[in-house]
Amino acid sequence: MPIPDYLLLAKQPMFNAELGVIAHELLFRNPMNLSAADIGGDIATHQVLLNYCSSVFDQAESSNLPVFINVDPVFICTQASLPVEPSRVVVELRLNEPTDNALIASLQVWKSAGFRFSLENYDFSPRYDAFLAQMDFLKVDVLSLERNTIISGKHAHQHLNAQWIATHIEDEETFEHCKTLAFAGYQGYFLARPREIKGNSIKPGTATTLRIIQELDRPNISMDEITRLVSQDPKLALQMLKIINSSLFTLPRVIEDLKTAIVYLGAEKLKQWAMIIAFLSNGETHLEACRFALHRAKACELNIQANSNAVALASTAFLAGLVSGTQILFRIAPATFLNNVRLSPVVEQAVLNHEGPIGEALREICDLEYALSQGDLSIANSHVELAQCYWQAGNWADEVIDNLKR
Repeated sequence: MPIPDYLLLAKQPMFNAELGVIAHELLFRNPMNLSAADIGGDIATHQVLLNYCSSVFDQAESSNLPVFINVDPVFICTQASLPVEPSRVVVELRLNEPTDNALIASLQVWKSAGFRFSLENYDFSPRYDAFLAQMDFLKVDVLSLERNTIISGKHAHQHLNAQWIATHIEDEETFEHCKTLAFAGYQGYFLARPREIKGNSIKPGTATTLRIIQELDRPNISMDEITRLVSQDPKLALQMLKIINSSLFTLPRVIEDLKTAIVYLGAEKLKQWAMIIAFLSNGETHLEACRFALHRAKACELNIQANSNAVALASTAFLAGLVSGTQILFRIAPATFLNNVRLSPVVEQAVLNHEGPIGEALREICDLEYALSQGDLSIANSHVELAQCYWQAGNWADEVIDNLKR
């Protein structure tokens, strides 16, 4: 059975004056009702980003609208960027400290990489003046400021290139008044409350993740080597597939195998994601579930390789076998996972309907698994080549799991 949905984050839209949605803001939420301040802004930033990009939830993201993500200033100063496409996000900051030259320098580095910034709760105070040149959006809390203060403040700063967003709009009168002030965007409970997003978080263990971080520092490491490492942890592999299928990336085409996904993500972004995953991982790895999923995926690959007419599909067969194991790994139905991840029709049809050469190979492996679980060796004895592929795959999976235990 599918696992229960968990509270992952919340999402609140922003509107234009005609009530068209122009963007969304992602908000930290915790099942234990802890706030971002309770767990630390840096951790909250990581958690929101990882949950949004790697979790499986019913509300599959297909919108091309920008997403505002609250990012702690500590994160800005300690990281070179977010591991997403800059054009897809707006980095939102809450600045409570006096002017920080180190932060200003970091903002300039991020800006040069293409990121845009929003200043939350801007109240026209001079303490923000040093940051204004870096801001693309200025959010004004219209509930906490006098109307005359907002009018005079906007007029005094009309030379700025930033767009103005009115927040905390709680009633129609406030909304109508803000429209007369020509804000570019509007946000508040009167327009739309944050919508909680619930789903299932995909959490790999840390062993392979930490190994990938170490290996990515090695000069001249090839994508083939990186792909081999990622494929040895089925949870990490499926999580990476989900990440690049999130709305914070723009895939040029559907994914047919792991290497295609990893090449598209790139070594630097892969390393950033691996570090975030390792930072937040609870370290729980169900090795037997991993062993089973790896065994099936490798058996599908070897089974296809044994078919001279379909040998070119071997890497795709591995991916199909892996995706078919989401029920085992996460108790998430493959159909649910595929609704969240844009894979090729070849993979989808093979997993869901056992269609095509890969689907047939997967069906044969699944039938063999079932027969062996029932103590029926007749299928193995009558399909010697299939059985050999299965035993060979099992030996490979055992070797991988032994390495994960170290």
